[in-house]
Amino acid sequence: MHRRWTWLERRRKIRWIATACWSAYLATVLITVALVLPRSTTYYPGLFASLVVLAVGPPAWIHYNWIFNPAYLFGSNGIRRIRFTEQVQSQVSLKNNVGNAFGVPLLPLDLRTPLSRVAGGGGERSGADFTLIRVVWDDYLYIPGCALFPGLAVPKRTLPAILDFGSDGLILSVGRWRPGVVFELPYSRIVGVWNGSQIKTIDSGGVLVVVVDSGDDELLFPFEVVRVAPKQSPRVAVEEMIGIIEQRRQNW
Repeated sequence: MHRRWTWLERRRKIRWIATACWSAYLATVLITVALVLPRSTTYYPGLFASLVVLAVGPPAWIHYNWIFNPAYLFGSNGIRRIRFTEQVQSQVSLKNNVGNAFGVPLLPLDLRTPLSRVAGGGGERSGADFTLIRVVWDDYLYIPGCALFPGLAVPKRTLPAILDFGSDGLILSVGRWRPGVVFELPYSRIVGVWNGSQIKTIDSGGVLVVVVDSGDDELLFPFEVVRVAPKQSPRVAVEEMIGIIEQRRQNW
């Protein structure tokens, strides 16, 4: 089993791979054009440059938009850049939710959940039984993540992610290929776990909402469950995960 990368390591590796691919592609284009027009560098520099631009320009434009403006290319499937907004902040921060000017529903004044709920039947599974929990990295995780971990290096676009039950906390890894760890939420700092249907600012039964005490605020981390393996309904999986997390909290 390969070592788990951090997000910074993953980003660095991908940049090296992208640089190597672009270097190889550019060298191939230059050699091909030079072979087609062997005297172009001396007699036809404009034609030579035009052919290079025609070969390199379109894929470079696509690559640029893939990174910096994904909504331009993928407007139909929700892939987009992530940006900080006060409206989303008011949905995932108890401090910023009170008296907000955006018409966002009020959060419960007490977001902490009692550990006695472990006896409710959700804690039979160990956490390792969930071999694959696919979630989504988006604004609702980006904003509380940056608030809890200032200066954190995070992806700036929506991406598929994986939620793991670690021995000390919940681990969020982002990316399709070799997901990189973005952050870990220690069980000792988790003060509440909710089904998203019980939180008005989330209002979805397929979302696991973890409340973390940041010291001066209580932050909501809504994990939208996309897929669980072995095959299971996200709504059922959320209820079982609530029991597992509460069981882990009790051990801390």
